[in-house]
Amino acid sequence: MNKHLRMDGVKIFEDDEKAIQQIIADHKLHQKTGRSKAHRIALKTYVDLHQLPVEQRNLAKQVELLTEQVQQLYFILQEKMK
Repeated sequence: MNKHLRMDGVKIFEDDEKAIQQIIADHKLHQKTGRSKAHRIALKTYVDLHQLPVEQRNLAKQVELLTEQVQQLYFILQEKMK
């Protein structure tokens, strides 16, 4: 298991830390803000990016349910139109 650092009360594994450092470098956060604030912004961005696939799956399930409901309503309308 990778070692971790504790920053802002969150366990950060080595691979995650590399990704966070890359976000800081890509957005040049260390130049715009202080080092601590840059790390917090990068950490929030990293966490948000990891939550996107979960949200996408939830939305896909909702779309499936809505599609089924629309199909049922369409069937009911077709029956009533006959």
